[in-house]
Amino acid sequence: MKRIAYADAVIGTGDEVARLVLEYAGALAEIGSADTVVIPAQGLAGGLQQVSLLLGPASQISVLEDDRPFEGDTAAAEQELRDRIAALSAGIPQTDDPVLKGIEVPDEPAWPDPDEFVSGR
Repeated sequence: MKRIAYADAVIGTGDEVARLVLEYAGALAEIGSADTVVIPAQGLAGGLQQVSLLLGPASQISVLEDDRPFEGDTAAAEQELRDRIAALSAGIPQTDDPVLKGIEVPDEPAWPDPDEFVSGR
């Protein structure tokens, strides 16, 4: 298991999840962007939970070794992080906002002229 030191918290998670969180945070920082990720975490008492992390250019994250095993399933979180890293590498913005994706949204919809659809005019 690895422990992610983030803000005032220390979060236990799987080794690969911790590595991917660092990689994704670095990739986001390179483009001056931010994103929130949800990862499986294990408390000091062993209980499992989901933790949300806001990653961005100003994030200060470090990873610490922990000899205890991580007991949660990390496969979905690992795949999600890999997908997000791949999307950044491909230049796909990490947002659902069409304006931020670079798609121009007109102020008014471009409705067709109804007279174009009436025959004989």
